[in-house]
Amino acid sequence: MHAELWGILHGLNLASSRGDELISVESDSMVALKLVKEGCNKEHPAHQLVHAIHRIAETRSCVLWNHCFHEANQVADALAKHSLDINVD
Repeated sequence: MHAELWGILHGLNLASSRGDELISVESDSMVALKLVKEGCNKEHPAHQLVHAIHRIAETRSCVLWNHCFHEANQVADALAKHSLDINVD
């Protein structure tokens, strides 16, 4: 679950640095999305990550949290890996 939260945080950081105001976050981890949507107490092992995600999300106009099934996420993973090989100016 921590890996999924780190991925969400990294994606939000990237979108924020680009100036994106409307962001759709998709994850195949229901647990990670539930933590982000509902929050967690300070004793939870993922509290700092969830808090960092909330801090960034609060600076954007709209952040949508969506669950997608693993099969759909595999396509996104493949596209992300492919984009690393492309030099975009």
